Amino acid sequence: KFFEKLESCYEKIAYGYIVNANTLVDGLLNFGKGLMGRPEDEPDNSDLLKWMPPENIINTFPFYLSGYDYNNRPILVLLWGKWDTRRVTEKGGQELIDLIRRNDQFIERIKKSYYQRRINESEMGSVDDEVVLLIDYDGFELRQIQSQENLRMMMNFFEKLESCYEKIAYGYIVNASSLVDEILNLASSLVDEILNL
Repeated sequence: KFFEKLESCYEKIAYGYIVNANTLVDGLLNFGKGLMGRPEDEPDNSDLLKWMPPENIINTFPFYLSGYDYNNRPILVLLWGKWDTRRVTEKGGQELIDLIRRNDQFIERIKKSYYQRRINESEMGSVDDEVVLLIDYDGFELRQIQSQENLRMMMNFFEKLESCYEKIAYGYIVNASSLVDEILNLASSLVDEILNL
């Protein structure tokens, strides 16, 4: 959002300098520039809750319902360290469309309390409709953020996840390397609202 606001005053900026920028910051700046041209139109998601992702998307980008906490809130585990999203974003095509659609489905299901356990036909399993989110970065590689397209896709997912942060009771990030820690610090405005770090 910062880069979108910055774009509105570009004609007033004569010149600028970036000092002490490393490759990660350069990548994030280029990522922000790429976001400025994105369309505001969202795809039609009317059938998203019922849509069944292709088997290769389910197997290659795993997440699962692990169980329920003591308050009967669903515990959702994203094995993000195992996701090779760079391969898909660079290749493009139907596999990328399916991955984005599956991620959108995940978020929509959180919003619609899809993962809640029912005690009986009329009652949900917990007093609220919140979930617990666990993001596992085990196996996450630097190459995942060395691609502008992939970084854009990852940050877009976090931005969409922010839209349902009121449904996330609490969360954990596990197996985060110092690299992941730096990425999360840069994206902390989004992540802080979603997870208790």
